[in-house]
Amino acid sequence: MSMKTPIKSIGIMIAALALIVLASPVRAQTQKTDSGAGVAVGKGGVGESGTSVILIHKVKSKAQKLIVLSNVGSSLCGNTGAVAMLVVNGVPKVHGAITDKKSSICVKANPGDNVVAVVHTIPLFNGIVCIRLGELSFELQERDVAKLK
Repeated sequence: MSMKTPIKSIGIMIAALALIVLASPVRAQTQKTDSGAGVAVGKGGVGESGTSVILIHKVKSKAQKLIVLSNVGSSLCGNTGAVAMLVVNGVPKVHGAITDKKSSICVKANPGDNVVAVVHTIPLFNGIVCIRLGELSFELQERDVAKLK
């Protein structure tokens, strides 16, 4: 198995998610708001409002930034989780589960970089049965990169 296989699979997954998103009702917004440690550049939710969301953000600052995708609240049923991926300039950089409250993933991005955040709900296959799916709310933030002295 070559190293190209996983990246190709991720590319196919992103393309499939894009098609799902275009066909699914979702709620997401991209507006800058000051949110304490960083600037919120996008917000959205997955669950009952739709299974997938894709947010696109271009880094417009003159300095490198830390892009953070965080779970800011969840009412997801116990049989459902959420996974997320951050893609920089078309290259998948980081992915992980963001099911737990306040969990997050992050990546550094340079000025002019295009960052795509993909969030998707997944079944946990744990035998829990729910009548309502619930909702997971997330926020995409742009933060300053800490410099070590």
